[in-house]
Amino acid sequence: MISDKGNPTAKYNRIHDGNADGIWIRSNGRSFIEHNDIFGNRLAGICITLGSNPIIRHNKIHGGKSAGVSVHSNG
Repeated sequence: MISDKGNPTAKYNRIHDGNADGIWIRSNGRSFIEHNDIFGNRLAGICITLGSNPIIRHNKIHGGKSAGVSVHSNG
């Protein structure tokens, strides 16, 4: 998932085994991420960059090959 200036909601999903980040929120994204099972992704479970400010709660982030949550570049 990539959020550019959007406000998508991700609830009750299994996000897993991706070749990059499980969820990537960028460019002032304001996503709402709740009650997801995020695991086994090659990069971060959730990556927040470029002025984004999501609401993230009640997620299970585990078993990834990098960080659970990565925040950088003014995220």
